[in-house]
Amino acid sequence: MAGFNYEKDLPHQNEAINAVMDALVGCEIKTSLNAEQNPLIESKNNVFDICMQTGTGKTYTFTKMMFELNKIAGVFKFIIAVPTLSIKAGTMSFLNSEATREHFRDIYSKNIKIYLVDSAKQNDKKERMPSAISEYARASENNAIHVLVINQGMINSQTLQKEFDVTLFDEISNPFKAISYTRPILIIDEPHKFDKENKTWENLEKFNAQLTFRYGATFKEFENKIYELNALDAFNADLVKGVEVYVAKFDEVADVSVRLVSTDGTIAKFERKADRKSKFYNLGKGDDLELIDENLSGIRIEKLNTKIVLLNNGLEMKRGDEINPFSYSQTLQQKMLEVAVDAHFKNERELMKRSPRIKPLALFFINDIDSYREKKGEFRAEFEKLIKSKMEQIYKEEEPGFYKDYLKKSLDDLSLTHGGYFSKDNDEKDEKIQKEIDEILHDKESLLSLDNTRRFIFSKWTLREGWDNPNVFTICKLRSSGSNTSKLQEVGRGLRLPVNEYMARVKDDKFMLNYIVDFKEKDFANSLINEINESVEAEINKEELTEDMIRLVALKFGISKGEILKRLDEECAINRSNKFLEGGYEKFKEIYPLRNGNLSQKIRNVEDKKKGIKIRPAKFTELKELWERLNERAILEYMIKDESEFGTIFSDFLSNRKDIFKPSGLEVQRFGINATKGGMSVV
Repeated sequence: MAGFNYEKDLPHQNEAINAVMDALVGCEIKTSLNAEQNPLIESKNNVFDICMQTGTGKTYTFTKMMFELNKIAGVFKFIIAVPTLSIKAGTMSFLNSEATREHFRDIYSKNIKIYLVDSAKQNDKKERMPSAISEYARASENNAIHVLVINQGMINSQTLQKEFDVTLFDEISNPFKAISYTRPILIIDEPHKFDKENKTWENLEKFNAQLTFRYGATFKEFENKIYELNALDAFNADLVKGVEVYVAKFDEVADVSVRLVSTDGTIAKFERKADRKSKFYNLGKGDDLELIDENLSGIRIEKLNTKIVLLNNGLEMKRGDEINPFSYSQTLQQKMLEVAVDAHFKNERELMKRSPRIKPLALFFINDIDSYREKKGEFRAEFEKLIKSKMEQIYKEEEPGFYKDYLKKSLDDLSLTHGGYFSKDNDEKDEKIQKEIDEILHDKESLLSLDNTRRFIFSKWTLREGWDNPNVFTICKLRSSGSNTSKLQEVGRGLRLPVNEYMARVKDDKFMLNYIVDFKEKDFANSLINEINESVEAEINKEELTEDMIRLVALKFGISKGEILKRLDEECAINRSNKFLEGGYEKFKEIYPLRNGNLSQKIRNVEDKKKGIKIRPAKFTELKELWERLNERAILEYMIKDESEFGTIFSDFLSNRKDIFKPSGLEVQRFGINATKGGMSVV
């Protein structure tokens, strides 16, 4: 099976590494007398911030930085601190990959050795320091890069605080002191999770790292920022996929919903919400939902238990499910699933027939884990029924060839087409589930293999920060993520550019991530745009040309600080103190626009309103009876020449009376985001 093929010299990654090297110019380096220690680097600053947006190769960049620092300064011991277990799993998967090792061995002729600090049971009667820490501290092999990987939980654990019976070098009995002895270089991944006011930062300081490099897309505040690749730049430079946002909702005209609040097996409690007002109803078996809304006349409760309410039209409702009285044939969740599956197979049919092929994945965030995990779970059955129907339809249409064979293989065993990872899975012993987890968390090559039919992944949010896959093209969010979650972090699981069947990055096309949310997040696209624009706006000072602004201009336009100052001085934009003169800021923006590019096709709201006139289902019988009565009493003669003339007359009639024809039911709006010189906006 092919391993990932990494590109050696992507400009944005090299710029980040060069910024690190530039920041250390002039530092004095003193070789240590102890073979287990890094050389001593005397630097004015010891904390450096590198901001790189999700999907732009942050882990690759700091790994390459370690090799470059080793080449330039001789340092060979590093610590990577990560906030969560899932991020640790992702980091370990990258560092332990044979493709990663071979790539860097090819460039630097050196290996990388990983030491993973994990909680483990001690079998020895004498308590010993964690083996990963003692082996890391003892390592003196300077023809390799030695990396200690540790998560936040372990950093704060009692294990690292303890004094052990068996000492290191006959004098060090505490893990913090053992790590400190090596004079490590510390890399912090996702720095916003390591607040300087909390316990973790206090413990990180016990490592006594010579230098600390904080890599992340999100910072609460910068300390000594030396490089930034902001989201606007990442989208503009085609370093990530664009985003199409689909919002599934009940139409605004018929803005009424009926939600199943609870069921105890005897009584089902419903909430009818209209015009922001709620009213509750208790119904039992055989009751007609007309008691809740007249438009639901004829829809009765056929069966109910403690989990579901089955209606006589075949619809199963679970707690929290909502239906619209004017379109009660499916829940909003079912509609979102349909949209996601349609979006996935649209991509799959195109990408799997390219040369080389690209295998797309779809990621679903769900609430009801048991309904998916159980073999006969309702959600699982509903999903498999949906994809089976879709694949059978496509199979009939496809010409013989690889993709048709792939569909046949998928239909032969639907269970292999999807898999999940949830936090409770850590306690599972099921071999099949463990295979799913290993594949999803640790084996991207296997997951993306064309021999593997798995392409749908389910999680509850476990697969968020720290997990991504370059070939995620669809994310369907069937559960809320909370109001304080960064929209960039949410879409980040699928922003990375895809790889083809040979595991090579594909950058010669415009790829889009389909992101499906419900009406509660109708402003998702706007929130994403605002977050991106605000992050860029924060860099700009309208009163003064700051060092930070100079650095941004230098990075973006590839020119020196002296050239920038000279040009702005010639244009009478700044004074000797770098304060903007009257009209100077406007001149600065014109000469060096920091917010540029056209993102109109990068993030967009996609509106897919169905055209036509809908009749409320409950009113159809009345209309039918009325028409039959009219038909009995009248003979109509139409003085119209042909069908073409009738079409024109009828079209004009509808156009002139469009105010009285109002659509109803479920709809999906599709949104996109444009980028202009002024920033990003919704289209």
